[in-house]
Amino acid sequence: MNSSLRQRSIRRIFLRDIVALVVFTAGAIFAVWFIQTDRIREQLSQDQIQKVADQAISEFNGFFKPIEQTLSIFRKWGQAGILEPAGIASLNAKFIPILGDSGQISSIMIANTEGVEYFLIRDKDTWLTRSTGLKNANGRVLWQRWDNSGKLLDKWWEKSAYDPRRRPWFQGVLKTESEGRVFWTSPYMFFTMKTFGITASMKWHPKSNSSRTYVVALDVPLMKISKTITDFSAGVNGKTFLCNHEGYVLAQNIDSVSQQGSNNQSRFFIPAEKYGYPIVAAALDAWLNAANPQNESLGFKSGDKYCWAVFRNLPGKEFKLFIGVAVPENDFFGKVYSKQKLTMLIAAAILIGGIMLAFFLVRKYSYQLKDLPTQTLNRTDLASDILKLVKSGESSILEFKSTMRMNLKTGKPGKEIELAWIKGLVAYMNTAGGILLIGVDDEGNITGIEADNFEN
Repeated sequence: MNSSLRQRSIRRIFLRDIVALVVFTAGAIFAVWFIQTDRIREQLSQDQIQKVADQAISEFNGFFKPIEQTLSIFRKWGQAGILEPAGIASLNAKFIPILGDSGQISSIMIANTEGVEYFLIRDKDTWLTRSTGLKNANGRVLWQRWDNSGKLLDKWWEKSAYDPRRRPWFQGVLKTESEGRVFWTSPYMFFTMKTFGITASMKWHPKSNSSRTYVVALDVPLMKISKTITDFSAGVNGKTFLCNHEGYVLAQNIDSVSQQGSNNQSRFFIPAEKYGYPIVAAALDAWLNAANPQNESLGFKSGDKYCWAVFRNLPGKEFKLFIGVAVPENDFFGKVYSKQKLTMLIAAAILIGGIMLAFFLVRKYSYQLKDLPTQTLNRTDLASDILKLVKSGESSILEFKSTMRMNLKTGKPGKEIELAWIKGLVAYMNTAGGILLIGVDDEGNITGIEADNFEN
């Protein structure tokens, strides 16, 4: 085998093995890194979407809690006997300041089981009251207009078949067992303003007449609820929304829907595709396909983005609505992803650098390999290979012996000479092998074996 070809073969094998080792090690590290990163990303995404949902529920409860607290105070006033529906001026003095400062409540009603009702609502810069069930009203209701100080500005009678006892907030709260419980209606159209909303109500029995039941109720427009939800920030590109169990979303522009004058809930709960946000439609589709799970983090695709969503049932409300939160995963890990790409580029550069370093190491040591004596002799050119071995000098795989038995110092055959080269031969046989040249002295001078006086 040609020496230069043999050296190139060794170099190729050396390069192949080093590159394979570098690639395998780097690949194993990358594989573990990607697997662990994916698991950590998924767990962190689920934790983040749950935190956003917690914040949305907290925001939503922050909207309703003052209403329920105000209602509870009104009920205690009623139990104390200071909320008689017929006392319009006295009630105005209590309720006008409260309603004026409330951003959630649009109107107040106080009614009893005899059909008597007090109703208060803001009308631009003035206030309107409606009195129902008055004596000698003959199927009419009394409207009165008041200024902010409680001064009467105008009044008129209006023919009306309105009866508070037939309203959902009145009938619903009467069916509750506990007087201390707040009852919430499902969304419906308000009788007076013809806008959609929900009503919270509580009941009590006066101490003087336990057979008569009183109810205090507060109207909350859906428009205000919708604005509270849509204004909540769910990340840069996330969205918070209200929906029902069928996957319909509460419309954002409820005022325009109200103008159509229908009490059908399908008017203000619209298909997700018409809501205007693809991420909401995709989230609801994933939710419906998963059989409407609650409090469970759902992964889904919206366009080319991977997103997360969670749905929570609104706590403590009779109406079955869900608050949904949908957020693209990039909103959670946008900066992490950019750093991840940078890390991958750096890792790729290190890998390429490692391969190049391996190549240069192979080139460097291949020159040293060429200087090592060969362990394979070309029998077609034996003399040339032996001369190269002699020229290279002794090494761990090449040993010179001047004679096989003759001690050149004494001029006589010696057993110690025979043992010396036999020991070297045995050592090579018990290790990786080597070459023993007899007839060459330690300085590399060819002496031949004539001194041994062999007959042949």
